[in-house]
Amino acid sequence: METNEGISVIIPFKNRANTILRAIKSVENQKINFPIEIILVDDFSSDESLRIIKNYSIKIPYKIITNKVSLGGAVSRNIGANNSNYNYLAFLDSDDEWIHDHLISSLSFIKKNNIDGCFSSFNLISNSNKYLRKLPSYNNGNFLNYIFISNGDSRTSTIVLKKEIFLKTLFHQNAQKHQDWDLMLRISNRFNIKSKNDPSVNIYIDEENRMSNYYNVYESEKFILRNRSHFSGLTLNLFRLNMMLKMVKCNCSKKDLISQFSKIKFSFKSFNLKAIILIIYICLNFFLRK
Repeated sequence: METNEGISVIIPFKNRANTILRAIKSVENQKINFPIEIILVDDFSSDESLRIIKNYSIKIPYKIITNKVSLGGAVSRNIGANNSNYNYLAFLDSDDEWIHDHLISSLSFIKKNNIDGCFSSFNLISNSNKYLRKLPSYNNGNFLNYIFISNGDSRTSTIVLKKEIFLKTLFHQNAQKHQDWDLMLRISNRFNIKSKNDPSVNIYIDEENRMSNYYNVYESEKFILRNRSHFSGLTLNLFRLNMMLKMVKCNCSKKDLISQFSKIKFSFKSFNLKAIILIIYICLNFFLRK
């Protein structure tokens, strides 16, 4: 397939009747000087999402792809990318939205720095409250060090990439959690990416059924197994401690938490001040509670 200059926006959705138009409208409202298209991938929705989209007059070129069974967000994004027409890809979750300059600022950043892609800072929206998540700078270093030691992040809705490098990597088809970290870890090992400091995405953290709102030990362990060679003792400990922190907030059982605690490696190189503070916080908020 011949690839043209522009950006294809990939939006997978499943049962997002309440939020899908917000995502689409945020793409329509982009201030751009290049062609774009929307690839909507319906992951076997059972609500009114598809009807709502078809009844809405989308103002830019788009196509809808319907999965005959639910394949998950990762596979749906890959399907969308493989059916796109332009040489850049931008990903948007169906419960998030872009600020009006997201695409033009991301593409300008990529071209100015002569890189293969970028991700950016973002706003977290929770119960109508907005919190800025200002990311530390990332410039092709150790990605797991960036995430766990430097307190970085990489969210799917902020990612813009050259199509050719994405198709050489793809979202891991079996990943149900940490899909964005998994993708950017593998891309950072092969290609040139940077973080864009100015926030241009609103990420909603209080929507129902959002995977990142819940802890899932099994899927997190799969992420570790897939990427074990990239973890140091310190980054692995920090990853597990962050898992435990979310488990505490979700009021998990003591048995589950103790199981995770038993996997912490107690050695000098596997700890820093951040790890110690996390352990103290977890203990105070769980083991000592009545």
